Amino acid sequence: MTSKLPIPKISKVSKMAESTGIKGLVGRKVKKTVKFLDSDIVITKLQVSEVLAIQALARKKPEEGEPVDDLEVLRTVIRASAEGGADLSDEDFTKFPIDDLGKLSEAIMQFSGLGKDQGK
Repeated sequence: MTSKLPIPKISKVSKMAESTGIKGLVGRKVKKTVKFLDSDIVITKLQVSEVLAIQALARKKPEEGEPVDDLEVLRTVIRASAEGGADLSDEDFTKFPIDDLGKLSEAIMQFSGLGKDQGK
């Protein structure tokens, strides 16, 4: 009598397949908890590509006749770093106190190595 039980296949991940050293850290997120409106939220350090995009946005001059959106850089920074920030609409941002948004953006930039007290 033979049994027809399925035998699970075991696959081993080769040590060679795993990246080691600095290459294995590509894309890794460094997180920190900060206070925002008396609550704790998690922020991540911005990646180089995100910093470059923010810098380009900050340098961008509006076309003639185009309205100036002073909050665009602030929204971009928060959406890129704050946990759940990508889900915020432009309208959502108008419902926060502006000084608290500014402090959060500043904390993100400092944690990401930009501005005074870099990386703290």
